[in-house]
Amino acid sequence: MLFREILMPVLVSAVVLITMAYLTYAERRILGSMQFRHGPNRVGPAGLLQPIADAIKLIFKQHMTPKNANGYLFIFAPIFAFFISMIVWAFIPVGISGAYILNELSLLWIMMISACHVYGLLLAGWASNSKYALLGALRASAQVLSYELALSLIFLTLVILSGSLDLNQITLLQQSPERMCIEWNGVKYPPLLVLYCICIIAETHRAPFDIAEGESELVAGYHVEYGSWGFALFFLAEYIQMIVAS
Repeated sequence: MLFREILMPVLVSAVVLITMAYLTYAERRILGSMQFRHGPNRVGPAGLLQPIADAIKLIFKQHMTPKNANGYLFIFAPIFAFFISMIVWAFIPVGISGAYILNELSLLWIMMISACHVYGLLLAGWASNSKYALLGALRASAQVLSYELALSLIFLTLVILSGSLDLNQITLLQQSPERMCIEWNGVKYPPLLVLYCICIIAETHRAPFDIAEGESELVAGYHVEYGSWGFALFFLAEYIQMIVAS
């Protein structure tokens, strides 16, 4: 009982945050090799402590709120986006005991909560009182709505095939010690897997789905006015959403 009620949420949160940190490290190293430059390689052996150094730097940087911004919503937006990204994990099966919150409609809850992430982006763009942030927020929300339609159709197909909205049940139906990975939905339905991978790329706002940030014309998109912990929370939310999707 103690593990499930207290230790499990703490452990899952720690694993998610550490995984997120080193996904950023992996991305920067891979992009560095693709662009013929060094990625993080100074802090720690092979740069492995760079994510920790970046986290400490962002935490202790001074938080600045633009003069004409809506102060309360400006602060609330990144907190909301991060909270929404983390709470989804309560419905995702982890380990033998399954999800932290067992619910027959867990897949529907995940879709509903994940869809609320767009409100954090819109709040950030509107509260910043900046045309660049607002345009970035509108682009980001349009992109989120577009790929979530495709995700909804993918999930609907899986629900029809498995006959359940319970993510624990859908996961258990894919277990087959005799046939190994043949029962995995990704192996049985390759077109759905391809579409799902495209949606994951859209979730991360990476090329060719990087119009939300639009660095060439919007500087950084909806979070252009954010620094220190506000930027860090948006960054965390973006990568956690990617982990949830994958």
